[in-house]
Amino acid sequence: MELIGSVQLNTDVFREEPVRTDAERLQDADLEEILRIVQDESWPESRDKAIAENPSWSKLYHLSDIRKNVLRPFLRKKTGKVLELGSGCGALTGILAEHAETADCLDASAKRSLVNAFRHRKFTNLTVYAGEYALAEPLLGKYSLIVVEESFSCRMTAQILDSLYSKHLDPDGEIWILAENRLGFQYLAGVPEQLSGQFFSGLEGQTGNLPETRSKKEWDDILAKGKIPSERIGYYYPYPECRFTMALYSDSRLPEPGELDIIDNNYDRKRLRIFDDRKVQQTFLENGLFPQFSNSFFIRVFGSGSFSDKTQKTPVYVKFSNERSGRFSFYTVIAADQRVEKVAVNREGMEHLRHIRQMQKELERLYGDTLEINRSCLKEDCLELEYVQGETFQTKAERCFRNKGKEAALQEIQNYLELVIPAEPRIPFFRENPQFAAVFGASAAAAFPSGTESLPVSDIDLIMANLICDSGRKILLDYEWTFDFPIPVEFLKYRVLHYFLSGPGKSEWETEDLIAHFGLKETLLPVFQEMERNFQKYVSGAHVAVRELYTKITPGVLPVRTLVDQRLEKQARNGLRLYYAGSEEFSEQNSELFPVQGGELSLRKYLEQDVSRLRIDPGEESCLCFLRKLEVNGEPVKRMSCSGKKVSGGVWVFSHPDPWFCLEGLTPGSVLELEMKIAPVSEEILCAMEGVFRPENPETGRRESLREKAGKIWKHRKN
Repeated sequence: MELIGSVQLNTDVFREEPVRTDAERLQDADLEEILRIVQDESWPESRDKAIAENPSWSKLYHLSDIRKNVLRPFLRKKTGKVLELGSGCGALTGILAEHAETADCLDASAKRSLVNAFRHRKFTNLTVYAGEYALAEPLLGKYSLIVVEESFSCRMTAQILDSLYSKHLDPDGEIWILAENRLGFQYLAGVPEQLSGQFFSGLEGQTGNLPETRSKKEWDDILAKGKIPSERIGYYYPYPECRFTMALYSDSRLPEPGELDIIDNNYDRKRLRIFDDRKVQQTFLENGLFPQFSNSFFIRVFGSGSFSDKTQKTPVYVKFSNERSGRFSFYTVIAADQRVEKVAVNREGMEHLRHIRQMQKELERLYGDTLEINRSCLKEDCLELEYVQGETFQTKAERCFRNKGKEAALQEIQNYLELVIPAEPRIPFFRENPQFAAVFGASAAAAFPSGTESLPVSDIDLIMANLICDSGRKILLDYEWTFDFPIPVEFLKYRVLHYFLSGPGKSEWETEDLIAHFGLKETLLPVFQEMERNFQKYVSGAHVAVRELYTKITPGVLPVRTLVDQRLEKQARNGLRLYYAGSEEFSEQNSELFPVQGGELSLRKYLEQDVSRLRIDPGEESCLCFLRKLEVNGEPVKRMSCSGKKVSGGVWVFSHPDPWFCLEGLTPGSVLELEMKIAPVSEEILCAMEGVFRPENPETGRRESLREKAGKIWKHRKN
């Protein structure tokens, strides 16, 4: 037993680490540096800086505060004793220890456990065990909450689960299991499998040896074998996955169209880009397949005691908005009893929630009876809002576009703009405004001419997805970004149009055309874009969002679809093409392409009555051709012209990228039979074969040596 700060580090049951997975090897690449970072007393305050300076997947995975998102909505109040299995470097340990009476952590890695202990050395209620579960299990007690992280869930067995549920869980307690889905959509889309690092390894089947990822059905089987009643099990679906969760769905609230928009999430390994992720995910949603193909699971297991009261208050949907400055960080929860809450991530965020509450009253005065503002009420750690349902104006406009066309959709947008940006009341916009400059930039303010108008209060987030129609009511759902200083109404209009266009299926809309249609000056477009950038900087503050580190960390994307298209195009160019003609010249319009598989081709072709001339092109590069068979009407062709040189037998050499054979004087309705083998040959090899043959120059008909031809090629390239 070792004391690190106030944390007890127990290595009594530790033995040499078992074989780690490929995922754990990648995660531990910078473990020595991470240990040095957390040993610094000031490290929690410099977390973002530590991650952003020389960023890596290992540091992001272990140190990012976003790792806690998956547990935040369930840890709003104090709990009893907590056990964390697979605690690693402690990405989740801190939030568990904050809410626990006591917290025990277990990880099979001694180095990770050491990092965890140093990282949380100020906690007086934390014990970190380094060792395998089988050795440490006798030391464990009873717990009101057991959290199983991914590194442990892939080693979970029905026996271990039964032991946790029957021996170590209080009757009123819960087990939370975080697990990767073997059939996760990301793996179908070309992301390497987490544990093996191989493409499609989980989809193609696993060996049955631990560790392994599991599908939803396979988890159902383990839970059943672990003697856990199905009515005490609930599934959540972290999106995009449980490591960096930005939304949490459930069977009671699955994703809606347009919500699954994160496609760049491969920070650890290079991925394949096989198809349009957003469109395919939408197809899965429409066919009810999201639960089976969710990238991760959060499995909530209730103990044997009463839990009916908990199920009413349990979240069914969570959206996280904490990739921001601390004062603007919160998450939105919809509970089973249809309560909606915006929850502050920290105390600093409560001031922002109080501001939102105040802006509700200001907006009600502005809009009067024309528009309802979603009612809110301040609670201890959150802002509670009315739960309302209905069709958004975004959906309404998009349906209008699909059914009635662009002009009708433009009228819908015009009606919306007139509703949310009323003609009265208006106040002047003053360019000398320090509040405006702090949020949107001083140079942007100077760009607006005198006479520019503003609303008394301005909700800059009046996007069409934030307003719904419900039984004749028009209700503004989200008014978080409402300011009580003057903002040009043109910017409010621009943001409505900009975010309407950013949705899927707007390829037929041009931003500039839409801007002009609604009376915005194109010269102001760069000003609006600058205001938007400055606003995003204002929101994020010093916080470095995970998405901003993507290009600095990711190994990249291999665009399979593009490469396949290029390969197919190349194959099309290099296939054998027949040109048909009578008295006219040969042309692409009167030609036909035949694929060449493995360099070999065999075909029988009935020619049209008006075909008296035939050109055979075996590709578009220098090559060797072996004519096994070339017959017309069952007779071998004895006379033909070509752009190459016959070497021996049926072998022809073409030393330039335009090989062809030409047959003249064909009788109407002839039958062509052709068997050919084609082997591309580089110019360098042909030049090395000087003296073996003297190919004919197709332009002059004169046979020239390869030395002459190589010299011409060299001169051409030099010039």
